[in-house]
Amino acid sequence: MNRLSVQGKLFLLGTIAMVPVVVLAAMLLERVQGDIAFSRKETLTVPLSAPARELMHAVQGHRGVAQNVIGGNAAFAARFDEFRATVDKALKAGDAVNREQGESLGTAATWAAIRQGWADVQARAVTLSAADSLRLHSDYIARIQEYITSVADKTNATLDPELETYYLMDLFVARLPVLTEDAGQLRALGSGLAARRQSTEAERVTMHVLLNRMAEGRTAVDVSATKAGSENASLRGMLDAPRQKFDAEVGALAGLVEDSLLRGSEINVPPSQVFEAASRAVDATYALLDVAAAEFDAHLKARLAKLEQVRATAIGVIVVSLLLAGYLFLGFRRTMLGGIGEIQAGLHRMSEGRLDEPVRVSSRDAFGEIAESLNEMQASLLARLTAEHETAAANQRIRNALDRASTNIMLADNDGRIVYCNEAVLAMMGAAEADIRKDLPEFRVEGLVGRNFDSFHKNPAHQRNLLGNLKGEHKALVKVGGRTFSLIATPVLNEKGQRLGSVVEWMDRTSEVQAEDELRALLQSALSGDFAQRLNMDGKSGFFAVLAEGMNKLMGIVATNLEDIARVLNAIARGDLTEKITADYGGTFGQLKDDTNTTVERLREVVGQIKEASESINVAAQEISAGNADLSSRTEEQASSLEETASSMEQLNATVKQNADNARQAKELAGSSNEVAEQGGA
Repeated sequence: MNRLSVQGKLFLLGTIAMVPVVVLAAMLLERVQGDIAFSRKETLTVPLSAPARELMHAVQGHRGVAQNVIGGNAAFAARFDEFRATVDKALKAGDAVNREQGESLGTAATWAAIRQGWADVQARAVTLSAADSLRLHSDYIARIQEYITSVADKTNATLDPELETYYLMDLFVARLPVLTEDAGQLRALGSGLAARRQSTEAERVTMHVLLNRMAEGRTAVDVSATKAGSENASLRGMLDAPRQKFDAEVGALAGLVEDSLLRGSEINVPPSQVFEAASRAVDATYALLDVAAAEFDAHLKARLAKLEQVRATAIGVIVVSLLLAGYLFLGFRRTMLGGIGEIQAGLHRMSEGRLDEPVRVSSRDAFGEIAESLNEMQASLLARLTAEHETAAANQRIRNALDRASTNIMLADNDGRIVYCNEAVLAMMGAAEADIRKDLPEFRVEGLVGRNFDSFHKNPAHQRNLLGNLKGEHKALVKVGGRTFSLIATPVLNEKGQRLGSVVEWMDRTSEVQAEDELRALLQSALSGDFAQRLNMDGKSGFFAVLAEGMNKLMGIVATNLEDIARVLNAIARGDLTEKITADYGGTFGQLKDDTNTTVERLREVVGQIKEASESINVAAQEISAGNADLSSRTEEQASSLEETASSMEQLNATVKQNADNARQAKELAGSSNEVAEQGGA
């Protein structure tokens, strides 16, 4: 895109904008054209099925005449010519329409088979029995019905998308042809039986079946007709009259058959009455069928005309829209390119320093506004250039002062790009360059200006985000390559409070941080009970050297004192009370030494007293134990005397009781002696 000219971009933009419009227009036209083709194909349904309808009607009449002739009513034979002429006319009409449309739709072969079949039906109509003739005609009519259904399938009529036309098709293709055939069979069978004046049980069952099928067919016709006219009052009105006629004639036929043909085996009704009643029912059914077919065809033609109008309107709108879009695009292109050319020329003059000629753009659109803005910019450029020259001189003086400053100073813009380093910071970075490159191999002091500030950090994104969102003074430590730098970053603002960049003050705190880390480690070791650690004196001077020497002496004194105390306590734990602290200590350590030695003396005295008391308790325990043994011996002798003088028990009772009391007291004394002995032994 960057390599395209404005004219090329305009052309590309126009092309991209037109492609979806053209595609959508093509899709719309394709959809409308598809609907037109679909509906145009449907319009062939009535022309292709009309000859079959006439043929079926005539063959049904021919079947009725044949049944009467076979039944003995010779007067009916004169009517053969009428129906055969109608059949020939229908066959010719079917031939014509199938020559034009049948090959493409695949109906011509079926129609040819129907034409050939008529010759057989005509030749055998009255040479067979009544039942066989009836079957011959009915099978031929079934083939005609299959042809009508096939026509509806091949012309898309059975897939009609609209409610009205679908149910109209259902009437004249499916429902009514079946019902006319049921009525026609009833006409042929009933008039034939009337001519014979009798019927069999099987024939009456057949007529019952036909009546039931006609009743079901009437219900189906009512449903389809009602649905077809449910949303169209005009269509409903067109169907009402033939429906009423149809219902009346079919109902009259059913009543005649039930009253005159199904009462018993004998039939007294004239054949002509049955034939005429059935014919009126068949004709009324065909009349309703013709109305449904005509309305179907009319609705299809209206739909087709509407679709063609929609197509014409869509094409007109698309063409006008494309022409208008092209006109507007070319006008916009001419205006835009002219404005761009003038603006480019003005900018070229400005780049050469010629600010005396204004940019002239005649249009009042965005390009005119740009030209006015450029002219205003030209007017202010001279004043601004003068001010910038003065500012540049002042900045140069400041820069010279910063170059000689001892503070390490660095300046970065809002994107973190280093724009200035004074001599002090370059010297500091040069001294630390080798160490920094241990962690950041790409780091170079040479060419530092112009690089991004985040080159000092292992996590550049964090540092970039920090400087980008800097609102006030920020202090931080940077550790890299074994060195530690402290920095103070402060935003640089103009007189309007807008941030221009950041100033960063650097300080190499590596030696200080190292001393702090050593001191922290020493204190942590002391807190953990390790007083053997010492601070390294190498590389330390001034305050840190004095601090290190003092801490080492303190650690030595504490370690020696604690070692003496630990030695004495360890001896006490082993039972040795002869150890003492003999080293000289001052202050709190001297007090601790004296208290420890005094504690050992007191422990020695207490242990001696405990030992003497233990020996005295042991002697007393032995004496009590001997008295207890003597008392026990005398008690045994008393018991022996009691056994020998059992006969004088009552006289010695008092003596025994006294001896028993003595024994109890002796036992208690022995128990007390044992407790004393146990305590003394403990």
